[in-house]
Amino acid sequence: MSMLRRLFHLRLWGPPVDDAVDWEIEHHIEERVEELRSTGMSEAQARAEARRAFGDRARLRSELRRIDRGVRRRERLTAFIGTVRQDLRYGARALAVNRGFALGVILTLGLGIGANSALFSVADALVFRPLPFTQPEELLEVYQTSGKDQRGRPYLDPGIVRGWLSDQAVATAAFMHARTTATYVGGAEPVDLPGLAVTDAFEETLGVLPQPGRGLMPEDTRVGAAPVVLISFEFWQRAFGGSDVLGTIVQLDGVQREIVGVMPRGFKYPLYSTSDFWVPIRADDAYLSTQARMVGLVARIQRGDFAAAEAGASTLARSLLQQDDPRSEADWRFQQLDDSRLATIELRRSLTMLAAAVALTLLIAGVNMVSLLLLRGAARTRELALRLALGASRARLVRQLATEALLLALCSGVLAALIGRITLRLLQSRLPASIAFWSPHPITFEQRTLVFTFVVALASGLVFGLLPAMRVTRMAGSKAGTGLAPRASVNSTASAGLRRALVASEVAIAVTLLVTAALLMASFVRLTRVDPGVDLERLAVLDLSVSSSEYPQPEARAAYFNRIAERIRALPGVDDVAITGGMPPHGGISFDLTFETDDGIKRPLEGFLPFTNVGPDFFRVTGARLLAGRPFHPGEDDASGAVIIDEDLAHHLWPGSSAIGQRFRTDPEADWQTVVGVMADLKLIGPDDRTGNFEVLYPLDRFQHVNAGIAIRARGDPGAVLPDVRRTVHDINPTQVISRLDRAATIYAGSLDLPRFLFVIITSLAVVALLLAAIGIYSLLSYGVARRYREIGVRLALGAEAKQVRWLVVGEALVLVLTGTVVGMLSALAASRIVQGALYGVSATDSRVYTLVAAMVLSVAVIATVAPVQRALRVDPVKVLRTD
Repeated sequence: MSMLRRLFHLRLWGPPVDDAVDWEIEHHIEERVEELRSTGMSEAQARAEARRAFGDRARLRSELRRIDRGVRRRERLTAFIGTVRQDLRYGARALAVNRGFALGVILTLGLGIGANSALFSVADALVFRPLPFTQPEELLEVYQTSGKDQRGRPYLDPGIVRGWLSDQAVATAAFMHARTTATYVGGAEPVDLPGLAVTDAFEETLGVLPQPGRGLMPEDTRVGAAPVVLISFEFWQRAFGGSDVLGTIVQLDGVQREIVGVMPRGFKYPLYSTSDFWVPIRADDAYLSTQARMVGLVARIQRGDFAAAEAGASTLARSLLQQDDPRSEADWRFQQLDDSRLATIELRRSLTMLAAAVALTLLIAGVNMVSLLLLRGAARTRELALRLALGASRARLVRQLATEALLLALCSGVLAALIGRITLRLLQSRLPASIAFWSPHPITFEQRTLVFTFVVALASGLVFGLLPAMRVTRMAGSKAGTGLAPRASVNSTASAGLRRALVASEVAIAVTLLVTAALLMASFVRLTRVDPGVDLERLAVLDLSVSSSEYPQPEARAAYFNRIAERIRALPGVDDVAITGGMPPHGGISFDLTFETDDGIKRPLEGFLPFTNVGPDFFRVTGARLLAGRPFHPGEDDASGAVIIDEDLAHHLWPGSSAIGQRFRTDPEADWQTVVGVMADLKLIGPDDRTGNFEVLYPLDRFQHVNAGIAIRARGDPGAVLPDVRRTVHDINPTQVISRLDRAATIYAGSLDLPRFLFVIITSLAVVALLLAAIGIYSLLSYGVARRYREIGVRLALGAEAKQVRWLVVGEALVLVLTGTVVGMLSALAASRIVQGALYGVSATDSRVYTLVAAMVLSVAVIATVAPVQRALRVDPVKVLRTD
């Protein structure tokens, strides 16, 4: 039987008892035979009568075996529990005596597990925890595909959806939905609330009912029905303090609506956003003051019916689509609702990097634990050898040492839970919106995280504690009969080699994390140095969203925006203002475009195209640079087809020639656009615009929506004028919602949240890893000096110089560090595929970064050798020779 089986094999079924049972049965039969023979029977007659009177021996044998095995099982279970208690008491006393060692292991492992617990809370909310709906595996989203776009988009024509809903027979429930916002005026100031317009099967399909109140009913969707609304638990608490609101009337976009229900705490649909309210889509596809043009569709279908349901939906959808457009090549496909998690490559890459970083941190903490246990075990070799010589089994000693490791791991688990909770609170305040945005659950420290923490702690204690326990007991066993000399137990070449390998692996892991952190830091610095294309230092941004019922005509909206702009321009501290359709880094975005130029060449756009609408004063106010051509003329309208494009798009469409006066269009049925100006890159979506690196400006008169932005150029700090701007807007219209009012620099910095977050977290983990590696180097060298105490003394007595002794200690460290550094850099190179996508302007194989990390690790290693070197130089050769 292997050591592992001997260590933990409890044998609850007990040892074989057949021989004892058979002996007992035969013993009783023999006694009866003797009694019958004493009455005059022959031996044969007596034996036959004894066996007949005894009865069914097979049944009795089975019953005796069951009883005997039960007794043995209880005895061994009692003995096992007793030895476990003994091991726990002994281990606790041993750790209490060595408090410094125990504290070092607990802190080391607690840091590693705590980091994993915090990230598990994030990953659990994003990925692992089931969606908060009834049987979420049955929920499907419908995507419309077209031509080469087989991935599709979840935006459908409401007429086609209603046709499918009326004819389909595969879905047990289904609803359509559309994102919306509404102005709410019941608070301290008007605000825009995010919401969702849905059909009445919304709650039935998801399997989530309001608490308290009722859901949306079919009569709520009829034309002319009384307006109703469901509100979120969070909005209920925020706006009404949790009081009874059923039947309360709230005003959304100027319409009085009755609150009929409150959705449960934490309820979130769609998964990629938050909603404060849900209103019904009427039978005429109207909701709030808007007509549904594109909607999403969610259906509940039994798992076994997926294939048939998709085939039927596709056939019906194609028929309906071709009725609307005979040339349509569009089709429908189903996708499980759960598949929309981690929908962006950037998010998946970020979580992968974080998971790898915390896993490496736990690994280096475990390696450090193994190193410390080996060092402590080596110091106890004489004690263990003595116990073996007195009759203790090796398996018993391994179990004792493993129990001590598990005690340390449990204490580490308690510390890790505390560290994980604190770390998560810090993360929650700094978690980028691009991560929290996709979470279907609140990111909190749940019971699942606590269970995960202690499971990882116990597994770490078992894995990282068993290896040194087996190694140390094997070494003690080989020395048990050699006089139990302390020196004989600590000069094991194999044990020393293992400790060196562990320290080298710590250095390698630390180097891997440091290289990643250094690359992210270099990338982040590059991002902060990217020219945004506008003068952020003196610029503030005001975004407004007006009511279409209050300002139904474009002329009325234009007059309102112009009035606000003039009043702001007259404020003290304001230099000038410009009305836009959206200020960088926010504007409109177009997808799936193909540029066609006058020469007939078509160039598909990979990614998306950011755009905005500006007036003739845009460049003067914002500081954007026009490289060629002219700005828009005052009053330049839609009929002119004038556009301004950035330098990258000009080179893309007309390489080697001027773009001024050239024409392009993005749709065969669209009007031609004439380029009147070429500008420097505006970075409409942030500094890292690799997925959308072209921008287009349209004249402001083309802009017909209810949203507008006002760029405000201040004479000094733009933050100083923000309160006056807010008062000015509300003086003109007290019900006006201010969607955004902030410094342009602050808004622009928000696009750096994710790279900043990754840089800070991985750098923190890299620093911890480097610190643990330094502790490992220090521990190994300190132990090595103690182990070679006599050798160093003899060398000094024979005339060795201080620099020779110093090199004896430092040389060992340098070999380990150089080995670990080389392995770590090779590991970093192997992981460059994951890292490269998160970098901007930096190669994952940048030699300068690797050189800097190598120099840093060598410097830390040299610092870690200072104390052991000083200890070696203080060895007194006379004292060593006297004690030998």
